[in-house]
Amino acid sequence: MDTFWESVKRDERAMTRKRVLIIGGVVMVAVAVIVSPIAAKHQEPAAVCETQDPGTLPDSPLYFVKNWKRSIHLSFTFDTREKAALSLKFADEDALAISALCDKEEYILGGKECGRFQAQFDRTLEWVEEARQKGKNVEELIDGVKDDHLWQQQVLGAALGKAPELSIQALLWRAPLEG
Repeated sequence: MDTFWESVKRDERAMTRKRVLIIGGVVMVAVAVIVSPIAAKHQEPAAVCETQDPGTLPDSPLYFVKNWKRSIHLSFTFDTREKAALSLKFADEDALAISALCDKEEYILGGKECGRFQAQFDRTLEWVEEARQKGKNVEELIDGVKDDHLWQQQVLGAALGKAPELSIQALLWRAPLEG
């Protein structure tokens, strides 16, 4: 049986380990959030049609980190045109994620991702409109949105072609019905 002081020391060591793990986790997330925008600034600005990586997919246990990173990145972006471009990039990643999920035959997750894609694309349009209302030049941004949306439609059409007929409704659940 431990003495009182031995149990206190053991509890202190356990608390110290927990603190180190928590601080280490926070530091790792902070570094990831800070370093990725800096690294992106040093790369050539890629046309969204050149987006090749969907990032973390919704079937990953770390998918929440992708959402946090996006939220933090948008929070620290103050120019509405930059927010629109960033949101468009996220929509491109979501379109690629839908395609990757269809490749993995994860059609229900693909359908949910369709909703996220649509919401992200809608946010892009909102940021473009807000920038336009603030008197900023948005012609180049609108051209990018048009080009990227055509590319997104191609990616999503190809994904839809991979899905079995029973799963197509899950992928189209956000599509408006035409009269």
